[in-house]
Amino acid sequence: YRRPLYIGSACTAIGIAGLAIHPAGISPYAWLAMTACVIGTGTGLASPAGRNAGLQLAPDQSAALAALRSTGRMVGQIAAVSITTAIIAQSAAPGLLQAKVFIVFAVLLLACLPVISRVHEHRGSW
Repeated sequence: YRRPLYIGSACTAIGIAGLAIHPAGISPYAWLAMTACVIGTGTGLASPAGRNAGLQLAPDQSAALAALRSTGRMVGQIAAVSITTAIIAQSAAPGLLQAKVFIVFAVLLLACLPVISRVHEHRGSW
């Protein structure tokens, strides 16, 4: 489970950081589409691996684990959007501040990568 978690999280961080970069020679919409694709690819790699790692530890509690995981993810997303919006609303240059927020989120995600080493690796049948 670790390899997809590492690769997916790194792709997601790269995509988030890419949102902070001003595209040169490409339309902003194409740049947004490309970075969204990188973020989506990273999330698509990491999410199933994270789910399976959790389910491997307690397969009899799969419904509760899925609900808890989804709840945690949604609460984190709502908090991030709410806090970011509150910060950006107070700014005289919201675009520049939003770019800085994307960089901070990317750095935070990269800083969390060492935690993946604690994920239980399982090989073989369930």
